[in-house]
Amino acid sequence: MSQRLWRQAERDLAIAGRLLDPEGYYGAANFAHQAAEKALKAAFWYLRAEEPPWNHDIVRCAALVAERARGLPDTVEAAVEQMQPLF
Repeated sequence: MSQRLWRQAERDLAIAGRLLDPEGYYGAANFAHQAAEKALKAAFWYLRAEEPPWNHDIVRCAALVAERARGLPDTVEAAVEQMQPLF
């Protein structure tokens, strides 16, 4: 499941990149949030070997991943905090 979510996150991020124009920003934000959510859930599966919470709270999911990863890079934490209100 971890690999499947990771591949979906990569595809969502690629789509977000294609939507970066003034008329598509809302779509880019949505796909970027989905990519972050799926990547965090993939990390959750991988590190915790259990099903992640199935909601859209990427701050909470990142915190649960950080528990097992002994923290996350500051850039990841900052990005998650900025993206959470977008959804």
